[in-house]
Amino acid sequence: MRFISALAPVGASRRVAFGALLTLGLVSASGRHAEAITINATFGSSITSDSSVAAIEASINTAISTISSLIADAFTVNILFQTGATGLGSSNVGLFGTNYSTIRALLIADSNANPSNTVLSTAVANLPAGSNAPNGISDINITAAGARALGLSVPYCYTVTGTFSCGGSGAVIDGIVTLTNSAGLIDYTRPIGSGQYDALRVVEHEIDEVLGIGGPSSMIGTIYQGAANGMTDLYRYSAVHTASYTSSSAANAYFSVDGGVTSIIGANQNSGGDYADFVSASGCPANVQNAFSCSAQTADISRTSPESILLQAVGYEFYAATAVPEPASLALLGLGVATVRVVRRRRNA
Repeated sequence: MRFISALAPVGASRRVAFGALLTLGLVSASGRHAEAITINATFGSSITSDSSVAAIEASINTAISTISSLIADAFTVNILFQTGATGLGSSNVGLFGTNYSTIRALLIADSNANPSNTVLSTAVANLPAGSNAPNGISDINITAAGARALGLSVPYCYTVTGTFSCGGSGAVIDGIVTLTNSAGLIDYTRPIGSGQYDALRVVEHEIDEVLGIGGPSSMIGTIYQGAANGMTDLYRYSAVHTASYTSSSAANAYFSVDGGVTSIIGANQNSGGDYADFVSASGCPANVQNAFSCSAQTADISRTSPESILLQAVGYEFYAATAVPEPASLALLGLGVATVRVVRRRRNA
């Protein structure tokens, strides 16, 4: 039971296979404080036995440091890193499903507890009210890390060897990031070599997907399109106050947190990529979460990048530019996750 989403070079294609749906009992909500996120890396044997192990691990640790330095939520995310992807990289996460009204209530409570998150306050003010869920659908899927960012306590879904065992014995991992093992395709050091791709960007891209944006945070184009949405589907628009939930390549789609008034960045409409990832008209801009990569191009998440805006919109608190925010608590009772969704998705170069 897992969801695999991937980052690939321009021109990649995708194969899709689907798993099942499992109902899981609710795990109680917990309070949290805005202090600091901890992202723990476990390195699989495919990395520790690689001749470039030092460079690979250094690149992963740098990407973790870049993201961790921005996020002030005090909880732990455990990620298994390995090599073997056929594209540039892929993420593998368990998805928890709950209804739209619960997600909306969680986001509103989070916003009230953290008024410094002006992105979130704008976002919740523009969310549809009541049962008017995206696409008329009541279920929303969220990653384990994304659920914890909203104060929920959910189980780990993977063992340190990558076996799916959500809430089971030996499960201590939230998500799996798999990097390509194609020799010379990605460069773990900068500047990037000719014809190679930036490993740091790939790692940051996949960590984002474990956290809950990009990749599995849209259900558009999947078997669950008629049964659920992802978290970034809340912020997909085609015009002011006009949501976009289509996989049509001709559609105008973009991410917005103010009801479609302002476009943060274009939403990918190419079926070869993830619909929760980004696209820009200029071809190969330096954005971490773009659906497709261009060689010799570097990118990192920053405080004002589109990735950071969407992370805040789904409930992550960011440090202020000049100071660490005061601790804020969030107590949520009676709200919970109803299901674990099981999807497998791969993209191949």
